[in-house]
Amino acid sequence: MRRRIRWLLLIGGVVGLSVAVGIGWWQREAPAVKPNRTLVQDQAGNLQLITASKPAVALTNDASASVQYTQVTPAPDGQHVAYIQLSPKQSEIRIQAFDGSPARSIFSDFNLRPFYLAWSPDSQSIAFLAAGTTMELYVVPADGSQTAHKVRDGQPSYFAWKPDSSALLLHTGGDTPVGSTALHSLQSNDLTFFTETAGDFQAPAWNADGSARVVVVADGNINQLMHIDQAGQRALSEPTSDGFMFVLSPDRSKVAYQTFGIQTRSGLMIQTIATGKSQTFETARPLAFFWSPDGRSVALLVADAKPRGPSGDTGIVQVSRQAQTGVQVHWEVLDVKSGSVKRLKSFAPSSQFLNVLPYFDQYAASLTFWSSDSQYLLNNSSTGVWQIHVETGAEQQLTNGAFGVAVP
Repeated sequence: MRRRIRWLLLIGGVVGLSVAVGIGWWQREAPAVKPNRTLVQDQAGNLQLITASKPAVALTNDASASVQYTQVTPAPDGQHVAYIQLSPKQSEIRIQAFDGSPARSIFSDFNLRPFYLAWSPDSQSIAFLAAGTTMELYVVPADGSQTAHKVRDGQPSYFAWKPDSSALLLHTGGDTPVGSTALHSLQSNDLTFFTETAGDFQAPAWNADGSARVVVVADGNINQLMHIDQAGQRALSEPTSDGFMFVLSPDRSKVAYQTFGIQTRSGLMIQTIATGKSQTFETARPLAFFWSPDGRSVALLVADAKPRGPSGDTGIVQVSRQAQTGVQVHWEVLDVKSGSVKRLKSFAPSSQFLNVLPYFDQYAASLTFWSSDSQYLLNNSSTGVWQIHVETGAEQQLTNGAFGVAVP
């Protein structure tokens, strides 16, 4: 008997050459350093942009019991943020640039409540899930030039943007017998269903050039992680009756995955897609895992107490239930090449952070807790948002609020 996937309740510098005038030779400049930036929700519920050695920039200032902000999601271009504003009158999706210009609304509705946002890779569109009488998936241009287009309804609902931003890969309805995978074209608005039987997994993925999709395929009660292109299917895992959670590396050359049953959860496995080389790391049973932007490391979120977390039987469900009674988690940073693991300081996770964890494979496509230089991780704790250096363990508190994400 397989555990069913829970439905979503609900993301280097440039080297320049300059001419040495009057000397006649080229001089290579040092790489430009991109500052680490973090989007946080402060204690009052307002959104801020925090940049090292600069004053914080307030993005909102009217959060209250009746006006709430959620789903802060930075754009891939690093210049914009999308978020949801909830009020008694309506739910809105707003876009705001980091240059100080005012926010603009690109979607508003009284009956539909958006709860998950994902920018297209080119930062020109946003796909989002909304709850009404059913769960619905929409796409809307980020400039607000068109109204939101409904892609399809159904739950659970997971999706992945094609790398060229031309299409969405959908996984709707869970696993067999009612689950399906499909392709939605933004240009034609056509929905094309694939013939393979959907297995037990959540978020699908694309390879680097969009010529192949990575999904879990079912054969009866057996699941297998597959790379599928025009040439056919190629297995990326051993067959198993368990389900899968997986996330591709930033360059999409590797896939990190974990299998799980009703009361079991495997260690982390990493497969190099082109060569088939496989690595297994059994030292921890992570609740979630996130690739660093440089692709050299994976941050594993692990529960401290074995009976309560991934080293025990119940994983994130039990951690969430006991979060208010002092449960602690910590990051373990895995160096993919060497296999070495560095444990960081424990913290009590905030409720906002816990809401992400059951669906971390989908959220990994729209946000990250790694700094852009791959040197820091964010601790979203009950005492505030802290930035922690992965090598030294040095900490800095960014806000008394409860949630923060890094800007690309």
